[in-house]
Amino acid sequence: HKLYLDGNYAFTPTTRATFRYAYTHATQNADYAGMGLTGAPAGVSNLDGVVNNSLAQFGVTARPIAKLSLLGNVRYEDKEDETPIALYTVTGASPSGATTFTNSQSSSRKLNGKLEASYSLPDNYRGTLGLDYQSAHRDRPVSTTLIDGLSGLREDTHELGYRAELRRSMSETINATVSFVHTKRDGSSWLSLTPGAGFPAVSDAAIFNANGAFPTTLEDRTRDKVKAMADWTPLAALSLQFTLEDGKDSYTAPTEQGLRDTDVKAYGLDAVWTLSDKWKFTAYWNQNKQTLHVNQAGYLAELANSNDSASLGVIGKPSAKYDVGASLSYMNDRNRYQQSLGSGAALVGGGLPDINYRVTALKLFGKYALDKNADVRLDLLHQRAKLDDWTWASNGTPFVYSDNTSVSLQPSQNVTFIGISYIYKFQ
Repeated sequence: HKLYLDGNYAFTPTTRATFRYAYTHATQNADYAGMGLTGAPAGVSNLDGVVNNSLAQFGVTARPIAKLSLLGNVRYEDKEDETPIALYTVTGASPSGATTFTNSQSSSRKLNGKLEASYSLPDNYRGTLGLDYQSAHRDRPVSTTLIDGLSGLREDTHELGYRAELRRSMSETINATVSFVHTKRDGSSWLSLTPGAGFPAVSDAAIFNANGAFPTTLEDRTRDKVKAMADWTPLAALSLQFTLEDGKDSYTAPTEQGLRDTDVKAYGLDAVWTLSDKWKFTAYWNQNKQTLHVNQAGYLAELANSNDSASLGVIGKPSAKYDVGASLSYMNDRNRYQQSLGSGAALVGGGLPDINYRVTALKLFGKYALDKNADVRLDLLHQRAKLDDWTWASNGTPFVYSDNTSVSLQPSQNVTFIGISYIYKFQ
């Protein structure tokens, strides 16, 4: 069940507020026996799950003077998990040595806020400063539950970020923007996950585990990102857009294992050439690279993904009733698995082979207007794909599962699709 209310209010011609409230009541009471599930706790026939979610949002935009624009927004979300606690999880090899644990509720509260000011500066400059805040509180798990595979959790995380952007109209044909973002996330003390101890909060020194596993989404993180964009119209019929982005995330936790940092680099060029009112040519080129540095069991992994894509297209209207178009695109996605040795690692190394995925696609379409409300469209797609993925086999031999089944992969695949559609517009 969901109930919501949206609205806005104009305090003055230059100051306006928006608000929203939403309430959701969700339940899950499907019968275990009816779904063929056995082994439920005594006297429990279904989960009887109940989650109530409340959301409130309030925002204000204002222009106190002609050159200054202000924006503020706050959002609060409260999720209450009222699902009953029962003994669901059984561990141990035999009934005499088995230990039973309960489920745990997952209530949380989140608060997001944003402030922004934008000011028109001399010489066609416009500067923007922003402040972003995020916080989350997660209720501590009940002491009777089991959290396996992790070394610690956090009740609270807080993230504060700053944004700065400078935009300039250099001429009637060139606009450029440069922006920088810096955010820092930290949180409360980590919770020890020793079963039956009540998950107490402890210091980093007390919970430190050289081989521990901590959730990346709860770790301390520092993020820096810079982005530049430029729009250039050298000719009345030609427009170009350039993009450049560089960012890095750094993570810290009371362990020597896990994700240490990531970095992203992206470059792009988009072009549109308007030959006439009826014909337009488009093209783009993008290059993206993401690198992750992960420590695991004495090995330092450098996981890199690079993606290159390009496309050429044309859209035209040869007559009043016909629309046609075509595009040719290419994409090359490459995953690299480099590896070096850390302290205490075995004297082996190297890494793993690359995985490459390439796609070339040709798309054609034509549309004919039967009348002002109805069209017939024909689409043709031909795609050639090649996947070099060693995870499906070793030296040409497919991997065999425990039941002696195997899955093989056809590295090169061609697909052709033809579709005819009828479109009717109600007016």
